[in-house]
Amino acid sequence: MRLAIFDFDGTLFPFETFPFLYSQWKKQKQSKIRYYKGFASFMPIYLLYKAKLVSSEKMRRKAVFELASLFNGMDMKQIETFFDEAYKDMKDRIDTNMVKEIKKCQDEGFHLVLVSGALKPILDRVAHEYKFNEVIGTELTMKGNRAYFHKNFKYIQGEEKAIAVVKKYKHHEIDWRHCRAYADSFSDLAIMELVGEPVAVRPDKDLLDVARDRKWKIIDSPSI
Repeated sequence: MRLAIFDFDGTLFPFETFPFLYSQWKKQKQSKIRYYKGFASFMPIYLLYKAKLVSSEKMRRKAVFELASLFNGMDMKQIETFFDEAYKDMKDRIDTNMVKEIKKCQDEGFHLVLVSGALKPILDRVAHEYKFNEVIGTELTMKGNRAYFHKNFKYIQGEEKAIAVVKKYKHHEIDWRHCRAYADSFSDLAIMELVGEPVAVRPDKDLLDVARDRKWKIIDSPSI
């Protein structure tokens, strides 16, 4: 089996899902109290990140933490409705060049995997639209029929993505040398090094340096 692994934020979706979903929360007229409470909690670490005093990984973890906490106590129907509406606004922003890459991988017989630290309900809708075989993302913890947020919820990023993929396919015979991975960030280096055909998509400076040094394929421009 050959895998084609796609990152989401900055790769398939040329933006960050955190601000997008936060804006959706406001657009869909969800709780203002939760919105401003989450925003106030996130801003200090965001300002530290802008001042280059904390890493982007730590900032993103906090962002997803605050985003996931918005859904605490909501039932499954409310959650599904929110993400259905959010995806209606998101789908036209998916990079059409990357959609072509998805189709190319499908035509070449790859098993498609969408891997991201983004919340899994939004990833599920993307995966359904583009016929991915597997989705690995940050799960909303449920207790019965309601979201149950707790501070130790599991958020995957960086090396954790590569670990999650390997664990998911540990009982399959994977031809890693001929697998493919698409990502935009140096934080995804582990998953890029896992495969024989890494593709840097609008890479950040550190990943661009690695890609050029190792002569990886680079896709520069988004098309939406």
